[in-house]
Formats: sequence, structure tokens, C-alpha cells
Amino acid sequence: MTAQERDQLRALIERRIEQLSTTRAAADESYQPRGLPSDDEAASLDSTINSTVTGQLKEQARVELRRLRHSLSWLDSDDAGYCSDCGDAIPLARLQAVPGSQRCVGCSAQQGEQPQ
Repeated sequence: MTAQERDQLRALIERRIEQLSTTRAAADESYQPRGLPSDDEAASLDSTINSTVTGQLKEQARVELRRLRHSLSWLDSDDAGYCSDCGDAIPLARLQAVPGSQRCVGCSAQQGEQPQ
């Protein structure tokens, strides 16, 4: 992987981290904890669904942020650009499409990972 490719990936990862951080902040602002039970069943159901969805989105963002931050340090290592399982080079197109990926497509499929 060339220095220019590393810089491109670093910029991609940093942009995604910024997006996720903004999303989490917006979720925190819009989150309204359930208060007293409402007489309006629809409003109560909306509140329950909103709380559940917001919690899931925040958790997914937290996990992805952790993975992306790890990828930033991986980019500085000699292992950057190589599959953590088989050691083959990971195509730049894959790294650009899935910036936090540290496995080639074949090893990801063997691990049963879902495509991102």
C-alpha cells in the first residue's frame, strides 16, 4: 500500500468517524427518556419504539467507531493492507468500500461476516 493510498484511507476513515460522532450526538439530543405512562397508547408506543431504535443505532455507531479507530492505528502498522487471517493483500477497492475491513473477501466469507 502506498503512502498516498494510506492517506486516502485515513481521510475516508476520519470522515466516517466524524459522521458517526455527529449521528450519535443527534441521537442523544433527540432521545427523550420515557416519562410517566401516557394515556395515549399510540404516543406511548411511539416512545417505546423510538427509545429502542435510538438505543440500537447508538450501539451500532459505538461498535463501528471502535472498529474505525482501531483501523487508524492499523494503517500505521506494517500489516496495513494485508488480510489479518491469510496475509494476502486486500484490494484497495475493498478497503475504500469497507474502510474498517482487515480481512480479504474470502476470509470474511469463511468467518461468516456479513458484507458491509
